[in-house]
Amino acid sequence: MHQPLMIIPTKQFAASNHPHCARQSGSSLIEVLVTMLIVAIGLLGYAGLLATTVKNNNSAFLRSQATFLANDVLERLRLNRTTAITGNCNVAFGAAPPNAPNTLTNCAAALRSDLGDWKNTVSAVLPAGDASLSVNNTGAAVINVQWDEDGDGVVTSFSTRSLI
Repeated sequence: MHQPLMIIPTKQFAASNHPHCARQSGSSLIEVLVTMLIVAIGLLGYAGLLATTVKNNNSAFLRSQATFLANDVLERLRLNRTTAITGNCNVAFGAAPPNAPNTLTNCAAALRSDLGDWKNTVSAVLPAGDASLSVNNTGAAVINVQWDEDGDGVVTSFSTRSLI
């Protein structure tokens, strides 16, 4: 059957009577400082990761805006296909918006207005944004959008080609 539990007396040590107590004074403070150092390094790494994430997220946002703007002008060109192909409605980087006076005089007024609105929108939406557009006589359109993502003078660009 069951044997009764035997309690074995143990020797109790007082903290002041323990032989190793004097050598360990302050060790818990060092452990806390080392732990704080490790946590601080981890938090710095996490802050760096967050900064990189925000930068990459902004980059992706600007690239998606450039894609949207390129698709927008493609749809505008498709609405005025004949004029776009025969009207010499090409737009260069740095050029005045096409709806400014005395620009793209061979291009129909509606398409000229659309292209001017588009060029102004590129400038407004993207930092230091600019765009170019060319359409050849077969209806092949090339749209280039560029912007200064970080404000450091380095240009980021997006280019797309499509038949209109």
